[in-house]
Amino acid sequence: MSAPDLLGSSPADIVRYTYPVEPAPADAATATARRDRIRAALPTYTAMRQDIADAYAQQDWRALGHPSWHAYVTLEFGELLAALPTVERREAVADLRSQGMSTRQIAGATGVDAKTVRNDLSQVGTSSPPEAEPAKVTGADGKSYPAARPTPAPKPTADPLPPEVAAQIQQRIEEREAEAQKDAEIAKLDASLDAAMEGTATRFRANWGAMAAKAIQILTFDRKRLVEVYAADYDTEIETFLHGLERFIDEVREERRRQTSGLRVITGGAR
Repeated sequence: MSAPDLLGSSPADIVRYTYPVEPAPADAATATARRDRIRAALPTYTAMRQDIADAYAQQDWRALGHPSWHAYVTLEFGELLAALPTVERREAVADLRSQGMSTRQIAGATGVDAKTVRNDLSQVGTSSPPEAEPAKVTGADGKSYPAARPTPAPKPTADPLPPEVAAQIQQRIEEREAEAQKDAEIAKLDASLDAAMEGTATRFRANWGAMAAKAIQILTFDRKRLVEVYAADYDTEIETFLHGLERFIDEVREERRRQTSGLRVITGGAR
């Protein structure tokens, strides 16, 4: 049983409105002859839409050993579909879509990218009856997916703020920006002071090291000779020096105890 010529409708529509019952699958001879006719006439796609409708309705892909309609179209007619003029390619794209092929599958079969397929569908979409668009398409993985993604609900728009409220918000924003700028300047100053203090501490350590190196040399003097030489002036010179040194050592130790106990922290100083 052959479907009558209903050009202007997609093959899926021809099948839907022509066959009162589902037609029997085609045998290999019928499917082969129909495939050859389609190949010969595909440069003018419109002329072969009837044969394509029959091939889809009678599942020619099964008779020719293809796993699916998508594989049948791609392998048997892919090169010819890729050479179609734009107008006829759009008709082919719309037909393949109505037969349940996904955008990626159509792109592979017609030799164009997915964006072109979507553009083609938008160009011919208004001329197709509502029922021509399938509820689901079959992806390359063999699974069914919705033919189109649901349109997201528009986001609610907020009512405009009263002018005085908007002005207050803007003022607060400017105040926060000014505060942030001030904080940045303070942080920059702190970093500069820290660097200066570090430099001061470095100089202090250098001066102390030099003086300590000189002071340590007194340990090389002969103690007996020192007492003999300063016998007359021992109390006024040697004892005064030793007492001063002992007091300095005691004060340093006390300061160390205070700092380590958390009572006072000294970060640096100048000599």
